[in-house]
Amino acid sequence: MKKLSIAFALILTFSVSKAQEIKVGPGVDIITPMSKGLKKVSGAGFGLSVRGQIGFVDKFSIMGTLGYQGFSKVEETRVSMIPAQFGFKYALMDAELAKLYISLEAGIHSVRMNTNGNINNSSSFSYAPGFGVQIQNIDLSVKLQLMDKFQTSIHTNYFNIRLGYTFGL
Repeated sequence: MKKLSIAFALILTFSVSKAQEIKVGPGVDIITPMSKGLKKVSGAGFGLSVRGQIGFVDKFSIMGTLGYQGFSKVEETRVSMIPAQFGFKYALMDAELAKLYISLEAGIHSVRMNTNGNINNSSSFSYAPGFGVQIQNIDLSVKLQLMDKFQTSIHTNYFNIRLGYTFGL
């Protein structure tokens, strides 16, 4: 175990030292349900997120996003989620002032459904193809969050628009 920890620390140190840039920043999310089951119990909502990214080569970055999102209440059900995802970004166009990119993230969504005080908590594997544009420090991205069914047997897929601000470390 000690050897594994040392190897991981060396790899992490080497990766960060080779990174071209490290960026982090907060964002605001606008979300809307896409799956039939989620549309029945919730409407559009909002969220907050933090995204970090490490650039390795000219057009390729790895990234991680952590957030909290809540859908508006429909009837008696309130749905909220905590997404934690990691993935990559690839710049299709990398001009001096703007960068157009595609992305793919995967991870876990912790989902909470509250119906008349009956609370159902579960976790679900999730992935999200997306695209975006970064103009200097402003990052606007769009992605489709796709998830496995969770304990309530409904799909919780949704559309996410994120407006974020990034700064270098």
